[in-house]
Amino acid sequence: MSLFDALPPIEIDPIFGLAQVIQKDERSNKIDLTVGVYRDVELKTPIFDAVRLAVQLITKREKDKGYLPILGDRGFLQKSGQLLFGEKLYQEVESKLVGGSMIGGTGALSIGLGIGVRYVSRRVYLPEPTWGNHHTILSMQQGEVKTYPYYDPVNRSIDWEGMLKTFAKAPPKSLVLLHACGHNPTGVDLTKEQWKHLSSLLLEKQCIPFFDMAYLGFASSIDEDTFPIRYFAREGHEMLVAHSFSKSFGLYGERVGTLWLLTDTPHKLQLASALKKQVRSHFSNPPRHGAFIVKQILDDPDLTMLWRKELDHMRKRVDSMRALLSQKCAALDYVSKGRGLFSLLPIEKEAVMKLRDSYAIYLTERGRINIAGLTEHNIGHFTHSLKEVGIE
Repeated sequence: MSLFDALPPIEIDPIFGLAQVIQKDERSNKIDLTVGVYRDVELKTPIFDAVRLAVQLITKREKDKGYLPILGDRGFLQKSGQLLFGEKLYQEVESKLVGGSMIGGTGALSIGLGIGVRYVSRRVYLPEPTWGNHHTILSMQQGEVKTYPYYDPVNRSIDWEGMLKTFAKAPPKSLVLLHACGHNPTGVDLTKEQWKHLSSLLLEKQCIPFFDMAYLGFASSIDEDTFPIRYFAREGHEMLVAHSFSKSFGLYGERVGTLWLLTDTPHKLQLASALKKQVRSHFSNPPRHGAFIVKQILDDPDLTMLWRKELDHMRKRVDSMRALLSQKCAALDYVSKGRGLFSLLPIEKEAVMKLRDSYAIYLTERGRINIAGLTEHNIGHFTHSLKEVGIE
């Protein structure tokens, strides 16, 4: 008998667990379309030139590695808030904003859902489908998982009617998780008109939007990708935003993120206190190096310009692979209309396993692919293999 007999069965993460299998696969034609990181034409995840230069500047002047305040560096929060909301809107809503530096987007989601479940409502609506970790994070926060239809796999488009019907019946104060752009796993986003309609409906139902912004700049321009967040803020929503810098700055391992809570001014001090308590009990103080890199880039006009140029180049490479995939495989013509890193294939689990075993092609069991794992050199092998499992 052990003190740990009550532990649950061993669970292997469906994506990171698969990475070990992929690493051991020595076949030269191997294609990895699983983990959501950007890869260049050489299938490497590059460090931004803007990041390298920022690190040099930080290293020259940094004198210690002391703790940051509980909610993080003030300058980093200001610059990242201006990036997310736009400088003018940030100035307008700053008196209603509470922000904190987090351990990546996952940390921001975890802390934000912890506050939402404890102080607003245990009921949280997640899109179906969504990033698998959303369910795990919410269950750890003891939230009540509800789902709303998001994607119509037959028409490969937004299940707009299903979404509206679900929210029309949602109880007041329900939390609603929304992908700001580059929806994971479908790559299908709402239009501006749909965002506007949804904003009105959620205001009417007194539901609280919780935006997950993980792919800023990967779907479209920064202004386009932040449209729903800025629009909802202007319309008077109380809301939460989890913002990850992993993809858009290439700072995956630095774990840089922010959590923003927009509320009525009378509750701001209480909310800030609750946020500090959550952070203090989870990780006490946020990491500083990645946050300083982001602040340095956004505080330097030349570095900002260089960063935006590099980000645009990455997005255009992904878009070019979307177009080429649609061109080479008629069954995937819809892929060229998607945005961001991901798309879903019309594929069964049995075919996914055949792609792995027979053709060294790895994707998730649900059929999600990371478009950045494709290049002009390997896309022929990919589309030929798809044909062999009935997708052509």
